[in-house]
Amino acid sequence: MIRIFDNVLNNSESDKLLSLCVRDDFPWLLKKELILFPDYQQYEHFQLYHSLYDMNFDKKIRSIYYPTFVPIIQSFISLSKTTARLYRSKLNLLHNHYLSEKGSNPVHVDLEIPHMSMIYYINDSDGDTVFYENDKEIQRVQPVKNRLVVFEGPLRHCSNHPKNHEHRLVMNTVLLTK
Repeated sequence: MIRIFDNVLNNSESDKLLSLCVRDDFPWLLKKELILFPDYQQYEHFQLYHSLYDMNFDKKIRSIYYPTFVPIIQSFISLSKTTARLYRSKLNLLHNHYLSEKGSNPVHVDLEIPHMSMIYYINDSDGDTVFYENDKEIQRVQPVKNRLVVFEGPLRHCSNHPKNHEHRLVMNTVLLTK
């Protein structure tokens, strides 16, 4: 099930979050995304990311900005009406890309075990999130500032680079449900 919530934060919080993420001194890291499922028209690409929290590391809190995001993550968990625990939360930044016309980013699942994923759109952009079931596209969600998408995993999905906007900023949060 895919649920969409608009205007999940007040405008001031939403604006503050966007301002933080586009500051010149905000620390972004570069990651190469690989093609995972060759049955879709995809391409290798680079994205910038900022890890906030990751259960896979001894030091789970990965960012000095994590305390800023904790109340936001908690409010999203509350909104999703789940009793799950945090597995990972990170920010992703995709730039306008010349290959955007030729395919999507890699189709993937966030985890192979039962979980819930949340995508929060930090800015207005294009570059839809596309969801698949049985290798068929079932839904597209447009990146609208202050929109939260909640879905149960494992559900295959992918992002797309923006074509008409400079960048696409999201917060991706994964929760363990068992």
